Amino acid sequence: RDAAAAEAWLRSLPRGAARDDAIAATTSMRRDASAETRDLIESIGDAGKRKQAMLMLVQRISRSNPAEAERLFREIDMSDAEREQYRQILDRSRYDDLGFAY
Repeated sequence: RDAAAAEAWLRSLPRGAARDDAIAATTSMRRDASAETRDLIESIGDAGKRKQAMLMLVQRISRSNPAEAERLFREIDMSDAEREQYRQILDRSRYDDLGFAY
């Protein structure tokens, strides 16, 4: 319930896979793209886990704040081929959320 204390605890963990996993799990439950959430994700040491955590954030906020989701999506470091692949996945998930078949 105390988000500030939880964030402080996460940041106090020694760098490594366990910390990265804890941050990814914690931020996967957040529904906002606040500076604190983005900073936590950016502190994930493993580049692949960091990218996945950011993509999850983009997916979660895409319905409530599509402009912010798009801005964040463009900032994620990935190849053009990856970006196209993830864009298709994100677009498909929006249809899933709305109950549409594709």
